[in-house]
Amino acid sequence: MALLDQRTNNLPPRFCVTVLTYNRAATLSQNLPSYMALNADLLQIVDNGSTDHTFKVVTQAFEENDFKAGILTRNRINLGYARSLVKSFFLCEQSYQLILSDEDVPNPTLLTMYRTATEQFGKQGAILRATPYPKSWLVPELDAQFVLHDDENYTVIAPGLYAAYLASFQSVYVGGLCIAPDAVKNAHWITLEQGSYPQRFLASDAAFSAGLVLVKSERLGQFPGAFASKKNEAMTPRNGDWGVAEYVSTAQFLLDFYPRNNISTPAYHAMRECLLRFAYTRVPIYFTKVAAHGYEPALRFMEAVGRSSDVFSMPLFWSMAYAYINKTFDPKMKAMFRACCRALEPERYAASDTSPNAYVHQHHGFGRL
Repeated sequence: MALLDQRTNNLPPRFCVTVLTYNRAATLSQNLPSYMALNADLLQIVDNGSTDHTFKVVTQAFEENDFKAGILTRNRINLGYARSLVKSFFLCEQSYQLILSDEDVPNPTLLTMYRTATEQFGKQGAILRATPYPKSWLVPELDAQFVLHDDENYTVIAPGLYAAYLASFQSVYVGGLCIAPDAVKNAHWITLEQGSYPQRFLASDAAFSAGLVLVKSERLGQFPGAFASKKNEAMTPRNGDWGVAEYVSTAQFLLDFYPRNNISTPAYHAMRECLLRFAYTRVPIYFTKVAAHGYEPALRFMEAVGRSSDVFSMPLFWSMAYAYINKTFDPKMKAMFRACCRALEPERYAASDTSPNAYVHQHHGFGRL
């Protein structure tokens, strides 16, 4: 009801800043002043079942600073990052939710940038500061059709499939992810058990429905998660890597669920190829990370990918993966990949039914010729 009243009276949008934390009392204690300095309408600290003195740190900081706009939400047990984030999303009653990590140290102007952008442009698919995405990701016809405003400060993209497509590419953790909860229609699609990055789904959905704001500027604070590549942490595979499955799932979700709007058929297919190529090149990139540690880790990674996603049954995956591998892998890495493919042949043959097995047919050409 409060949100409806705000719209009726044309009041400025209200912002909730949500900080997720777990057993990081010392870090949180250092960074809490920067969160309170944002002057959010509500600062929500979500404690994901911490066993340290997080509760004392937060409550003491609020009391000592007479901070009335703060609230501490405590999970009885550790729900995991994904569940905790989605829970905070459904609890949000403000116009926008800005999601931060307890590692982040935002500049006091960060929230001001979001307020200014939303007041100036209203709700669009995405409002992005500075350079929002590599130009190689663009489909020129779509860029010309759906970019509503572009200058040195902001790029504003019309709601719809194109905005969701760019949001899926753009890291959704550049200076914080800011979404309008009432714009997200398909939160139930988020894979809580298998996905560790639900913000990617939330961002794509919000961008489609009009309600995503991304601010990208290194001057707005310190955001370790946003610049992982500088710490050599980007694209680091995890055990039973769900990251690959998440990229593929997001790509398929966007293409299969959202309508095409007024996108021409050639432009749609160009976008489809770009999006899927981006998703399916993650396997080779992750593979090189693991294979640097030897054959056994590389084989375990390939087994995990095959069990966590159906990518190995997709001819499109193999055509794109092999094109990328042939172009980027050195002879030693190609040999490692071939060895892993051969080792997985019995499992893939057993998994095949009456239809041709794309994995076997495709990698025979790569591995044997």
